[in-house]
Amino acid sequence: MIKKILIIAVCLIVITGCESESDIIVEQDFSEEQSTEVESVKEGSLVEEPEEIYVYICGRVKHPGVYKLASDSRIYDALDAAGGFRKNADREYVNLAEKLSDGQEI
Repeated sequence: MIKKILIIAVCLIVITGCESESDIIVEQDFSEEQSTEVESVKEGSLVEEPEEIYVYICGRVKHPGVYKLASDSRIYDALDAAGGFRKNADREYVNLAEKLSDGQEI
């Protein structure tokens, strides 16, 4: 009976020790991320988006292909770059006001 109690106690100590160690690691990682954000705000520079993105425009446009656009561009900008819709295009299929992201296919 005493052996069983000792084995259970040792198991609980080992399990509890592992859990608290992983909690400490997670807290440290979070603190490092938080301090990096605070430092960047103190310096007055936030993480900036890339100035240019690349999007692939295909389908019923005049000139399908990959286009380099400003990072704040919208689908209508990409459509203009591709020469606009073809005559038989479904113009209601895409949201022309949607913001673009790097690597997006339209």
